[in-house]
Amino acid sequence: MANELDIVFFFFHYNIVGRVCDNPKCRGPLVDSIVNFGEDLPIDELNKGFKNGDKSDLCLVLGSSLRVTPAADIPAGVITRGGKLVICNLQKTPLNRTCALEIHAKTDDVMSGVMQRLELQIPPFKLKRCVAMDTSDREISFMGIDPDRGIPYSFLTNIKIVLPKLKGQAMEFAKEPATVKLPKPLSSLIGESGLEVHVFLKFQGHYGEPDITLQYKVVNPGRNLRIMEFDPLKQQWELTDSDYKF
Repeated sequence: MANELDIVFFFFHYNIVGRVCDNPKCRGPLVDSIVNFGEDLPIDELNKGFKNGDKSDLCLVLGSSLRVTPAADIPAGVITRGGKLVICNLQKTPLNRTCALEIHAKTDDVMSGVMQRLELQIPPFKLKRCVAMDTSDREISFMGIDPDRGIPYSFLTNIKIVLPKLKGQAMEFAKEPATVKLPKPLSSLIGESGLEVHVFLKFQGHYGEPDITLQYKVVNPGRNLRIMEFDPLKQQWELTDSDYKF
């Protein structure tokens, strides 16, 4: 959470996105950390770009129209100094006539070929998600957690919770945390075999991730963290075998 002075500082430098923090203890307005159209680039990164461009014999442009200055001046400067420019972009750019090579293709396809020829492996990308189940004597709750920092982070659009022992219908939630009030103390529901909890999760789907159902057996109150990894190429979820701890 940010204090009052920090909030003033962030508002001055960044844009408010219209959402609030997922952490119930904060709920402060969120700000972005990207460069939007019409905004200046960070001066340190821009200076480093020009500095490295001045030393480069070859400049590779990936997916840029080369129409926005001052960043577009970096590859133009490479040509001026006698270096070679390679442009990978689906459309033509103002520097296509003077570049050494133009490639009208997707950057992922081009860089995969480059890495293969350099005999360098591209690490496979997997989306990591974490769900926390918190149980107390009279309630059970679920919510998304940032797997790197351990703070609340919402990535779900629907949560359905079923307690087979209570023989009730699925309890459905559109917001987190999704909290179920228990009709009896947890200790009386656990018994000798534990309390089964089935949770159906529907994701925001930015990576096309499918719905998934998690099954738990509660034997003691407390927190259970479940890590899930999604492979966008295989369109499959993988679950960790043991509880995850930060």
